[in-house]
Amino acid sequence: MPVINCTTGEIRNETPEEIAAARPTAAQAWANIRVRRNTMLAECDWTQLSDAPVDAAAWAVYRQALRDITDQADPFAIVWPKGPTE
Repeated sequence: MPVINCTTGEIRNETPEEIAAARPTAAQAWANIRVRRNTMLAECDWTQLSDAPVDAAAWAVYRQALRDITDQADPFAIVWPKGPTE
């Protein structure tokens, strides 16, 4: 990817070292995944209320799949579960 030096206007390609340094570590990737997963769980908390007009069992399965997301081996190739309405 080209990099532009804002001071000189020079345009050059990133070095392999710069590209490697920009990629998140596995630990950083897992942290980002947990944040996204927790947000997704919070967004569907309401589906587990006793008076929610949804299939609570289907949503419970989806929510468990979200909780199990960290059981996947590669944080750079996560397969996210589909919600019951998708």
